[in-house]
Amino acid sequence: MPDSLDRSRKAVVLAGSLEQADAVLDLIEPGMSLVVGIAAHRRGTLSAALASSLKEHRTIACNATDIDQTFLWFVPDADFSTVCDALDLKPARRKRSRETLAREMSARARPARRSVVPDATLALAVPFEASWHATLAAGVLIHDGGYRSESDGDYSWLWTGPSNHFRVLLTGVLPTAGRLHVSVIKTEDVRNLSGLRVLVNGRHVSHRFEPWSELSGKVVIDLPPPPPTDDTTVLSLVCPHMVPDADGRRLLGLCVDRIEMLS
Repeated sequence: MPDSLDRSRKAVVLAGSLEQADAVLDLIEPGMSLVVGIAAHRRGTLSAALASSLKEHRTIACNATDIDQTFLWFVPDADFSTVCDALDLKPARRKRSRETLAREMSARARPARRSVVPDATLALAVPFEASWHATLAAGVLIHDGGYRSESDGDYSWLWTGPSNHFRVLLTGVLPTAGRLHVSVIKTEDVRNLSGLRVLVNGRHVSHRFEPWSELSGKVVIDLPPPPPTDDTTVLSLVCPHMVPDADGRRLLGLCVDRIEMLS
């Protein structure tokens, strides 16, 4: 979207899926825009809570057919006409009966789970050879088998443990994503690097390790092609040797500060 549209406005919240949007619902203020990525072949369905939060918003479906991806752009009512004019969009015209209007008014009063019906559409041209790169900081990872992330300003990291099986949910991974880079900034046992096992959606996959030092480096994972209906990926890292910390209170595996997704 053009920078000029949102520089004078409040923040735009970006979510990799509708489920992720639900998780950050308390961050979405009435004047904010929300952009949610979904697979192009899937119908977007809002939860009752999300529908209620977005009842004063209009929806623009931004379709990137070359990569089988759709971005639902929820724009405040007051900004919708300006956005359509700036992008030369034609709002969808839908004839609505009195019964339909009555149902919509009832839904605004008591919103239920509902499908997304775009008010306008925008075609996104993505060159076939275009590369794609996204980075997830440790502080935003959805995971289990790891401790709560720690931070110093904008920089965050987390330790895997106490379980030796660390799993992280990667939502909205594009079909063109071919590799993952896991940044391991420290481990207490070098065998956690040499003996690391990697699974994607429950299946073992090959990987290679590019060392930065004896106890740190980058795990490079080649992703298998996802099934057509998948828009989530579960990455698992299995450490062979968990090490107690200095206080003996935690069992530590890998210290991870980010995961990168690349085409």
